[in-house]
Amino acid sequence: MPKRLIVYVAFILAVTGGFLYVFAPEVLPWRTAQRPSAHERLLQRAESGDAKAQHRLGIMYYNGQDGVEQSYEKAAEWYQKAIETDPDFPDAYNSLGGCYLDGEGVPKNQKKALELYKKAAELGNAHAPFNIGLIYEQGLGVETDNEEALRWYELASERGLPEGSHNAGLAYIRGIVVPRDIKKSLKFLRRAAEKNFALSQQQLGHMYLNGDGVEKDLIEAGRWYQMAADNGSEEDQGYLQERSIARKILTCLPVYWLPVQAIPRRCIMWQ
Repeated sequence: MPKRLIVYVAFILAVTGGFLYVFAPEVLPWRTAQRPSAHERLLQRAESGDAKAQHRLGIMYYNGQDGVEQSYEKAAEWYQKAIETDPDFPDAYNSLGGCYLDGEGVPKNQKKALELYKKAAELGNAHAPFNIGLIYEQGLGVETDNEEALRWYELASERGLPEGSHNAGLAYIRGIVVPRDIKKSLKFLRRAAEKNFALSQQQLGHMYLNGDGVEKDLIEAGRWYQMAADNGSEEDQGYLQERSIARKILTCLPVYWLPVQAIPRRCIMWQ
């Protein structure tokens, strides 16, 4: 066979094979074998005794992710297996605690939930102290104890959880559990706000707009309201209201030095 013909045939075969590989893989036997799904790969690791995979599989069942049918029962089972595999795995205790708190996949048992949360907190989980704080604040299976709740919120804050910082900041604003302390309140609220926690940004905006415990500062109020609006979604309650306030403040800033009579009515925030 002439060399030129061999090259021509090889070229045609290569082009045809490439076309089939891209546009019609089902006709190529080596491409029909399906790769394991994310669930199947995770299940293999979980069944081999990987505690993190067991916990992740529990989350997958809890949320019904990656094509897996949602099942609280299977989620709780895998959380429990993760604990049995690694008794020092804090995230599994925290997740299983949530199941017992709400009775999801297991019988509702708020005292059991508290035990699991405390174990998770002892092992360093950041969310568990916040969950314990909620239990004491809301009296879920225990007597309401706001002082104890605040102690756990502050621990959650120290571990970097903005929700803990926010709740601690509110406690110091209200002055019910502890004496009102604006300095401490600002410390906690700013800590959460700097992590883009919109509720804390809104709260700071309210405080500076109304002079609540701080000197009224419309520039600072506008800055926090704008950040809160940027971090919220269209569906969040109050989102459009917060953005409207921020826009008014930022639009009107250049004329604050003028007498009230000289300021356009749309810019008079306090009327």
